[in-house]
Amino acid sequence: MTSCMPCYAPWRMSCGCVLFVLALLIYAIFGSPTPDAYGWVEILIALLLLASVRPPHLRQDSFFLSVCSYGVFVPLLIGVIAGADILDIVRDLVPFLFLFLVLIYKDHVSALGSSFYWLLSVMGFVFSVRAIIPYLDGLLTGGAFSLGAPADLLYLANSPEVLFSALWLMGSGFVAFFYERRIWRGGTFLALSAVPLLSMALMMQRAGLISVFLVLCALIFGLVRRYPSRWILCVLIFGGVGLLLWPILSFLVHGLLWKTHVVGLNSRVQEWHVVLSFVARDWIHVLFGYGWGMRIENPAVGGLSVLYTHSLVSALLLKTGIIGAVVVLGSLGLAVFRAIPLVFQNRILFMALIFPLIISAGIYASYKSLGFGLILLVFLESAHQKLEKKPLFVS
Repeated sequence: MTSCMPCYAPWRMSCGCVLFVLALLIYAIFGSPTPDAYGWVEILIALLLLASVRPPHLRQDSFFLSVCSYGVFVPLLIGVIAGADILDIVRDLVPFLFLFLVLIYKDHVSALGSSFYWLLSVMGFVFSVRAIIPYLDGLLTGGAFSLGAPADLLYLANSPEVLFSALWLMGSGFVAFFYERRIWRGGTFLALSAVPLLSMALMMQRAGLISVFLVLCALIFGLVRRYPSRWILCVLIFGGVGLLLWPILSFLVHGLLWKTHVVGLNSRVQEWHVVLSFVARDWIHVLFGYGWGMRIENPAVGGLSVLYTHSLVSALLLKTGIIGAVVVLGSLGLAVFRAIPLVFQNRILFMALIFPLIISAGIYASYKSLGFGLILLVFLESAHQKLEKKPLFVS
């Protein structure tokens, strides 16, 4: 059984790699996944990211370069012709470019190795702490787990890095504790995973919490399958924690059920209906969409005029049409599919990545964040270079 701790020599990192890591840490400490405006923090992060760019390999990356170029320039031209606001165009273009970070940052990810996963986890952990701070008064008075306007106005807990951090810390801690018998290390990681879990619970994130439950079940099943005698220890520990936290857990479950009863699917079906009604108006919009900068009155956010939908598929269909959606999603989806067997060699990593990827792309609007691009980057980089990792636990 191999250790899940990072193993690298930081002094061997290139200057560009150091700037890349610095940009991500500043983003985690001061930034916002989807800022309303670009301030000094966003400018500083952008400058550091630009300074750390590694030019793409024209021959090796020609396919993704072509897809990215189409996705940038064709919807850009349509948006300009339609008279879209220039700031709205920029706010659409930047998240789209996050989908293709592999073109310029795959060498940094390769150089960092497993340390990049811990960097993502640290980013999610910092976001979690920042998300919890506005709820501190409610936690002290017992009124934090309730429906209503979220105290986390930046929606930091919705970031895919937060769910990644929860799953990565929980999985790494589980392996260290139950497989490697490294009690202090495993216990520390398991305890730390409670922080991103709490931030998601305070935001009543049903999809994220369900994915954590499913991963925990998979971890327990894998342990019992390989070491049948250890199920008693597992049941005692998690059962004891469950009993200790039962008042909070029961209140949380009741809140999640009540939210489902009140808001259902958060008008996602109605949102899709609006998107399809726009796209189906004529064949030009069916094929090419409305371009970057197009706004809709989205029923999923109370009918406000916004630039986004809550699904990457519907967003690309609206902005780039069927051609753009098929080209972009087809190329990215094929690369992710090719990478799955490679990433799956490390089961903990796979589970920590796949749930944030699916949830962010299909349920939340966090596909517009840098964090989603970073998680996608791991898959796309893995499609280029086989992961030299041994599984943290095997079937």
